[in-house]
Amino acid sequence: MATYNKKRGLIKKVVSLKAADAGLDTGNNPQLTDQAWLKLENARWTRKGAIQKRFGFGELPSTYTDKHAAVYKGDLLIMDRSVKGFEGGSFVTGIMQQMDVFALWNIDQTRHQVKQGGITDQPNTARLEAVALEVRAGLEVNNIVAPVTRQATIRSYDTTSGRLIQQADITSSVAAFHTRLIVDAANSMIWCFYVETAGGATVRYRSIDSAGVISAEVDTGLDGSVNFPLDVVQVLSAPDRVFMGLIRNAAGNAVRICRIDVDTPAYTTVTIAAANVDAVGCWLQDPDVLLWVGAYFDHATLSLRIVGYNTSTFAQIFAPIVVGHAPFPASTEAANVCGIALTKTAGRLWYTHVDNNVPAIKPRVFLDTIDFTDPAVPVVGGTTQIQGKAQLISKPWLDRGGLFIGVTQPDALDYYVLSADSGALVGKSLIFASGTNAGTNDWFISDTITLAAGRYLTSAKRILDADGDTIAGTALEIIDPDLVLSLETAHNLIVGGSLPQIWDGDEMVELGYCLHLPEDLAGVAAVSGGGAVDAGGHFYVYTYQYYDAQNQLYESAPSEQISVTVGGAGTNSVDLTLPCLHNTNKPNVRIAIYRTEAAAAATTTMYFVGTRSNSRILDTVPFTDLLSDAVISTQRTLPTTGGVLASLQPAPGHIQALHQGRLFAVDEENPETVIRYTKVITEGIAPEHNGVLILRIPSDGGDITALYSFMDRLIVFKTHRIYAVSGTGLSAKGIGTGYAAPYLISEAVGCTAQKTVIDIPGGVAFLAPAGIHNITSKLAVVPLGDAVRHQTDNNTYRSGALVPSQHAAVWVSDDGDAIVYDYLYGLWATWTGATCKDCAVMGENLALVAAGGSFENVRGQTPGAFLDAGVAFPTTMETGIFSFGGLGGFVRLYRILVLGLNVQPHELKIAFQYDMDAGPWTDEQTLNTTVLAPFDMAEYLGAGATDLTDDALIAQADPYRQRLTSVRFRIRDAGQGETGESYTLTGIAAVVGLKKGVKRIGPRRTAS
Repeated sequence: MATYNKKRGLIKKVVSLKAADAGLDTGNNPQLTDQAWLKLENARWTRKGAIQKRFGFGELPSTYTDKHAAVYKGDLLIMDRSVKGFEGGSFVTGIMQQMDVFALWNIDQTRHQVKQGGITDQPNTARLEAVALEVRAGLEVNNIVAPVTRQATIRSYDTTSGRLIQQADITSSVAAFHTRLIVDAANSMIWCFYVETAGGATVRYRSIDSAGVISAEVDTGLDGSVNFPLDVVQVLSAPDRVFMGLIRNAAGNAVRICRIDVDTPAYTTVTIAAANVDAVGCWLQDPDVLLWVGAYFDHATLSLRIVGYNTSTFAQIFAPIVVGHAPFPASTEAANVCGIALTKTAGRLWYTHVDNNVPAIKPRVFLDTIDFTDPAVPVVGGTTQIQGKAQLISKPWLDRGGLFIGVTQPDALDYYVLSADSGALVGKSLIFASGTNAGTNDWFISDTITLAAGRYLTSAKRILDADGDTIAGTALEIIDPDLVLSLETAHNLIVGGSLPQIWDGDEMVELGYCLHLPEDLAGVAAVSGGGAVDAGGHFYVYTYQYYDAQNQLYESAPSEQISVTVGGAGTNSVDLTLPCLHNTNKPNVRIAIYRTEAAAAATTTMYFVGTRSNSRILDTVPFTDLLSDAVISTQRTLPTTGGVLASLQPAPGHIQALHQGRLFAVDEENPETVIRYTKVITEGIAPEHNGVLILRIPSDGGDITALYSFMDRLIVFKTHRIYAVSGTGLSAKGIGTGYAAPYLISEAVGCTAQKTVIDIPGGVAFLAPAGIHNITSKLAVVPLGDAVRHQTDNNTYRSGALVPSQHAAVWVSDDGDAIVYDYLYGLWATWTGATCKDCAVMGENLALVAAGGSFENVRGQTPGAFLDAGVAFPTTMETGIFSFGGLGGFVRLYRILVLGLNVQPHELKIAFQYDMDAGPWTDEQTLNTTVLAPFDMAEYLGAGATDLTDDALIAQADPYRQRLTSVRFRIRDAGQGETGESYTLTGIAAVVGLKKGVKRIGPRRTAS
């Protein structure tokens, strides 16, 4: 109702404003928002037209650095350097218990191309990220066949463009050329040490500055041997930069320990007698007592030794001490020697143990612990095998309490990251269409360069190009992933990564098996007597089997078939020698043997014969087949019988989805175009991959960033495009029409990250580079988050979750507030106190992982609680700009009226901004509901109220200024202490006086 004031010529009017039926809108200019909220913090909608305070985030006891969240069987898991499970009744009393050792990595490869027809031997790579510099060194063999010529090179590159900055050629005719590239981050330089033959085999070095300029060669005059490796480590930094290393001398009867002061300059060496030195390694153990430790293997005495020197005086701190096998067995040796200081007093030494006389015995990686509490008398601990059938390819590195190292299998196509103390697999880099590791020099080991985001090393493996002539080194960049996607099947949790893994509630193991095919049977022979094997020819294969805690079977592809002929009258046995599986995290693996009936062809049905326990220590184990055809023909058959596809190792892939009962994963080797999928997952069988089951996506639009199952379509998100795929895929035998060609549903909008994709009623919401969008049920891509573009443009949102109990989709950030979309009412808000790395929903609780300022907490949103880690938080609402009299028109604001519900005692504060002034809030007025007296209407309406809890609340605020052209106001609660929920807002109105007609303003007059 409006009234007219004759004296002032104003129409007094009560104007109702949008309040509880409006949401956050930062997508428009504040001068144009009219009646929307420019800030709406910590709000939720329980019913239409009612804003309430969000629930608080309680904090679990202790601190947790794990930053990846998942939900398994309704309970929270957090993962990073371990996997921890939630135990407890609530987030107030519960804790996270460590369940298993675990680590997650991205492993990206860069293939170093070389000239056609040549190879790069002993490649080494270092990077200086701060100045976008990469340096590569190695020995190029210019002809694969005679005449063979060699040219060692050092090259510097710009990492942003890949441009070659400078190349330095080093003439060398030797078959081995070992280099050490050392990153001197304090001086923005990279140093390259090597041994050169011209003028004598001496240690030389060059420096590469931040611009990539390679210095002239400096000859230290310290003699060595070019046929065996050199190791160097920086022991002192500027202003007196000093390096120490060791190398075998030219005669081969001693090890040279070198001290190279590049600033003085001064070059010093000492000699330790050793009859036949091979592998060497060194590290800085304690910079305070200036302890440098060198390690070397002496072939003549079959001993691995360490020695210590002072980095300043070059005095010997302790004489050579025997470590490792003592002594090594005859005809064996230590290769790939390297070490690291865990603390000032605790050191670790690793080496590859090689048996030269028995090729069937594969190399093994061993670990020695050394106590340097007394630097002059180190105490050597036990020797432990951490991985069989593998050799070291990198120096170790420390990462947030974890110790890691790179290995490769001598005859395989993969690189693996290990937990260097336990030998557990934590990462894998798979190279398709590459040469094997055969022929790689056993002595080579790469430096591991520490980067801001991860680790960088050069693999000893060499990659063949399409025509098989060019062989190039490969650099591996090992990075912490921003997010890890976990998918829950009926029984297990599948965790994506460079090593896809699976959790059964008890163990975290690799998905499938880390092998292409099992090794060939090491031996098979018929034995007279002692069994009932029928006479005639038999074919044998074996597989690896493992049952997890959910009784899911993991069975590998079968080995190649091998035949044996059994004579006699069916009273013989067959002895088999079965290769063991070392490269696995699975406990209690068994080796399953299958064979044909007598006189059957190789393609005939194979029947189960029996199993033998796998060994992580032995290379092979024996098995004797005693069974007749009549017995085995009643047993189950080989899983590949009838043309069923074998279960092969899955490709590395973080991005994955469940669709039509299959697991889909983006191949990290081909992230733009290749998606691999499993056979249909069946009860009792773990997901099974095969190279035939592949889906190809057009390369346009960048890398694939997310997969999602929606409306019987697989939605494939790329950086700047979205595709949909229909069909049902190939059968378990690899036949059928497969999936149809992908079709484009958006040619401009893509997705930033897999975990931002949330299935909401009526569509799929996701974060695109241009804000949050939605895919409708008709596969139309439409904007959804224009109202929160300010937030998505200025903060990084990597993860989101659906909270059905609050009909809300929540996206979290580690550099801003959470953004919340109420899909029931189509309204937006932000939540403070929700800064975190990842999130998940367990029951009605939204869990925040790596939450809080230190990112070392786990918090959970608990219904009915209204404190963040014990601290009260305000619900803050700021309006847009209101101009009741039209653009530039005069108005008088008499009063602001706020209608709500007084849920619990609180202080309600209302403040103002006038005339489009974006300065500080002024004229704040406070209503303290804790001291209000209830209005007793008992005389008219009955008993009346005894307190204000759950009563309607009408508050009014009179601004100090009435005459204005526009106004904004802020409403928030404060001073609530431990009281909790405060109030519910349902409506706002303004009592204004509007000027009748149009006010004319003279040329020299202004509004104030």
